[in-house]
Amino acid sequence: MQKRKWTYEERQLWIKAKNKTFPLFYCNKEDNAIFIRKRYGIAWTLNWGNSWSYIIMMVVILVSIIYF
Repeated sequence: MQKRKWTYEERQLWIKAKNKTFPLFYCNKEDNAIFIRKRYGIAWTLNWGNSWSYIIMMVVILVSIIYF
């Protein structure tokens, strides 16, 4: 079963309702998107409810350790 694609408005409502204490992280297991536009600014963030986010972050950390 494929997860449905959330709209930008639904994501913004979820961020405002669920994560008022620290709105920098987006964690929604029902949303299948890996990268989400940030609430403020023109940047992107990871959906920490998606398991691929942890794999991407581990690869970034390993590459930075190896090359720096």
